[in-house]
Amino acid sequence: MNIRLGLSAVVAFIAVNAEAGTVVRLAGRVVDGAGKPVAEARIAEFWFAEQSAPLEPVWPALSDSDGRFSLEVELHDRNSVVMAMDSAGMLGGVVTVPATAPREPIEIELQPLVEVRFRYASEQPDRSLNETYATLSAGEEKLRVAGGRSRAAEFSMKLPPGRYTIHGSEVRHD
Repeated sequence: MNIRLGLSAVVAFIAVNAEAGTVVRLAGRVVDGAGKPVAEARIAEFWFAEQSAPLEPVWPALSDSDGRFSLEVELHDRNSVVMAMDSAGMLGGVVTVPATAPREPIEIELQPLVEVRFRYASEQPDRSLNETYATLSAGEEKLRVAGGRSRAAEFSMKLPPGRYTIHGSEVRHD
């Protein structure tokens, strides 16, 4: 039996000029697969995890009891991404936000999250890594969606299904 859980967000755009880019207000409504509103879904342009903690949204929007939300993102002449997760942290979805306001609403379909684990190792066999950072980019355009920091050079994150590129770096304290 193939069961598909879904949650959608319909998004409208209002653009405002800003020095560093164009600030776009994403306004929409989060609904489940049956079209019913979903309260307390978290929507953000970037998510971050400290050590082994779950991903948390940076400057998030929270859907209200009718599933409505409003979120500002800053576009820099390129597309961006927005990720949403339900309040239980079990479902998530990623959607591309076009650099120019789209004519059609954008929909985020939430699906069961998958656990992504990875770790970095030094090229020198006897050297352990210090504090490490990871940035995850989504889709073919490799748009930054999440990041994390670990003192153990190991990461475990729950993400919506999809294709991600992982970039890592070490902070050296010499």
